[in-house]
Amino acid sequence: MPKGRQPPRHDGTVALRTSDARSAGKGAVTLAVLQSAGRIFALAFVMTATRAVAPSAFGRYSTAAAILVIVGFVSDLGTTAAMTKLVSTGGDADALVANSLCACLGLGLFAWMVGEAAVLVAYRGAMVLDFAILGASLPIDACLSTLVGALDGAGAISRRAVVSFARIGLGALAAAALVATTASIRWAMAGLVIGPAVGLVLAVYHAKALGVWSGHLSLDPRKGKGLLIAAAPFAMIGGVSVLSARIDVVTVSLVSSRATTAAYDVAIRVLEGPLFISTVLAGPMLFLFSRRLRGRDTHGVQRAFDQVADVLLVLGVLLSVLLVTLAGPLVRVAFGDGYAKSTDILAIVGAQLWLMLLCGLQGTVMAAMPRMRKVVTTVGLVALTQVLLQVTLIVVAGPVGGALSYSFQSVATAIAYGAFIRQEVGVRTVKLPQVRCVMAAASAALIALALRTFPVGVPALAAATTYLVCIVGLRVVTVQQLSGLREILRRD
Repeated sequence: MPKGRQPPRHDGTVALRTSDARSAGKGAVTLAVLQSAGRIFALAFVMTATRAVAPSAFGRYSTAAAILVIVGFVSDLGTTAAMTKLVSTGGDADALVANSLCACLGLGLFAWMVGEAAVLVAYRGAMVLDFAILGASLPIDACLSTLVGALDGAGAISRRAVVSFARIGLGALAAAALVATTASIRWAMAGLVIGPAVGLVLAVYHAKALGVWSGHLSLDPRKGKGLLIAAAPFAMIGGVSVLSARIDVVTVSLVSSRATTAAYDVAIRVLEGPLFISTVLAGPMLFLFSRRLRGRDTHGVQRAFDQVADVLLVLGVLLSVLLVTLAGPLVRVAFGDGYAKSTDILAIVGAQLWLMLLCGLQGTVMAAMPRMRKVVTTVGLVALTQVLLQVTLIVVAGPVGGALSYSFQSVATAIAYGAFIRQEVGVRTVKLPQVRCVMAAASAALIALALRTFPVGVPALAAATTYLVCIVGLRVVTVQQLSGLREILRRD
């Protein structure tokens, strides 16, 4: 049998690796590397597009992409997380995939039609064709999400990382090349569909090679009912989450010009670049937390959470400092003078990046809980509150109001999630940066501000170096802590 292949067990399930933590740790590293590369390509596409087309044209893409994310939850409906949870806890991966792919394809096609109908009602004109092209990725992603969940659940997270890279990185690379050669944002949208298509091909290959899926396919979409029922809680969580994540861009597009929408979207995209760290950790940590909570190993969950959260806070504070102090130079260098309006928005939203990373890790703990009814209620109430806050502040204060809403909702989310997790499973998840970490951040901020007149790479490098030296010197993160993190990820 080829190296790395996991043979199916007699009951049809995939033989999980003997060390779940080691699988999660190795997968997290691979995901981090490949997702970083994919995000770099995605940023390169945005930088290329903002210089190749007018802000009003990029605003069309911003609006279409925001609608795509909102209706995209219909095509997933939580199947990625549900599949991961079912397979990682002993479910029959082959049967789950075989029975659900047709149902997921139908959901993807339905989401595409819903999005197109919304565009016809709210925008019309060029946006109709724009979304028709970009929305072609929805049925592809619907099938891809099921296979990705199965790979995660089987512990094949490193293989899944390759799939995710193809989906994000190759699509962005194709889109960047097309917009650079044609100066058309519409061709760029067509290029973005290439990534999911290649990702789906790779996912099928890896799933079959590892024994996760035999290749059998049930043509009766009703057989996917079991997965959809298991995915219902995740669907509700995902629905309100994506609504809160993109309703701000859609609202700005309805009350402002396309150019203003583009400026706001660019700032949010810069913020979302570092937030991919939460996405990288979501699969491995869901895999790890699910198995720990199923075994009622609360201490193991607490230990893993603390180790990962400590590193996230140190990294997040540095990124927040750089975004706040260097927002103007970063925007000018990356996107040109036409996006000067993005500067204030980026500085505001970047200030609480560290807290948003913590909220993402809290959300993973909640998704791993065995009983999901209360989780759905809590996440739903928090997300709906975020949506109301965002829409209200945007209507009252425009894009700046939307940026300010991120600060309020990050604090409220961290407190609400923390209280819920502690009550349900006894794990403490509300953490603040150490005073020594804040001192290091202040030193880095002063260096960045003092060197702002230099090319942006100079103050960024100087501030990061100052911060890291202070972190080591003040022993914010010690060698013992890093060793502990490694042991958590390697321990059976």
